[in-house]
Amino acid sequence: MYKVQVMYIFSHTHIDMFGVKYSDYTSITPIFAIQLLSYLCIQYALPKSLSVARLAINVMGTLLTVLTQAKRFTFFMPTLPCLVSFCQAFPPLYEDIVSLLIQIGQVCASDVATVTRDFDPIITRLQQLKEKPSERARLLKEPACKTEARDSGSLDPNMQLCHCVESTFIDIINMSVGGV
Repeated sequence: MYKVQVMYIFSHTHIDMFGVKYSDYTSITPIFAIQLLSYLCIQYALPKSLSVARLAINVMGTLLTVLTQAKRFTFFMPTLPCLVSFCQAFPPLYEDIVSLLIQIGQVCASDVATVTRDFDPIITRLQQLKEKPSERARLLKEPACKTEARDSGSLDPNMQLCHCVESTFIDIINMSVGGV
């Protein structure tokens, strides 16, 4: 009983501090804050957690517009898998999270198209998945952003982030279809 009370107080204390942790987006603190929040949302799906999770999603959207390419990669690679936990804890956030994932995908696809002169990298990626059914099956089985760790030497950061967005979408869909 004592352990439960301590964890409950700990979670509320940390949930209250998340607004402060987002103030300095150049450090590792917001990454840790989002990762911790995703864990706490699963453990304590409370109204306060919902509002702080919504704040985290809004902060992620804002950071998408202000971070440089390198910082965007550093920030979003470890935080995108957290969006799956937010969806699991709070289904009303699906729309906001899908919108954020689409925005991240568009920004990354735009950067990839600028560098590679491929005017539609998403269509190219879908064509690759169509031609290689084994890779599509592998993507459906592996957790978000895990496939990119193996292939990181062969892809530029924007392409890795595009694949991580894709994997996060797949994980959210699998969780929705298969239940929690």
